[in-house]
Amino acid sequence: MKRIVCFGDSITAASGAHEGGRWTGRLQRQLDDRMGDGWQVYNRGIGGNTTWQALDRFDTDVKPLLPAYVLIEYGFNDGSVPEGRRIPRCGLPAFRENLAEIVRMVRAGKGRPILVVNHPITDTKTGQGNGRTYLRNFSPYQPAIRDVAKTTKTPAIDLERDMTKAKVNLKYLLAEDGLHLSPLGQGIYADFIFSGLCRIIQR
Repeated sequence: MKRIVCFGDSITAASGAHEGGRWTGRLQRQLDDRMGDGWQVYNRGIGGNTTWQALDRFDTDVKPLLPAYVLIEYGFNDGSVPEGRRIPRCGLPAFRENLAEIVRMVRAGKGRPILVVNHPITDTKTGQGNGRTYLRNFSPYQPAIRDVAKTTKTPAIDLERDMTKAKVNLKYLLAEDGLHLSPLGQGIYADFIFSGLCRIIQR
């Protein structure tokens, strides 16, 4: 049995959707239908998590499942500046270091890390403590993920690039908050993850 561990925040957890409607559940069905029954997908997403929490729970949530392919999806919470604060929950230098450390730990367990560059979003989230828009606070985290992929020689699924190139309509991809996935978006997300995963596995 080949394992795929989806390690991330609320985008991965998709707690508002039933198990079969989550993108991880849809990914499982695509793997079963198109690559046989030798694959098992594990959802290890927790809403609100930054890379700090990811490091704290790695030993319990990911390490026991290694070796595996590990999809690492973070950034939306790291770049957020809560009301009453002036700095993000995880600054860019620490974000890069944390991602690189997660990559290192996956490899130490004989796993194969895959970084996920988050999907495109709209700027409807307000209430950032530093007075900036959420999109402005978050936008530097996308190139940071690409930088970590390059410096650590880790394959990446670049959803922002791939979805923009495919002209995905964000009206269908996103929920009303402009960040999380709609029910239809869960399927779109699964399709792009599956496509990117296949490219990496076949490589």
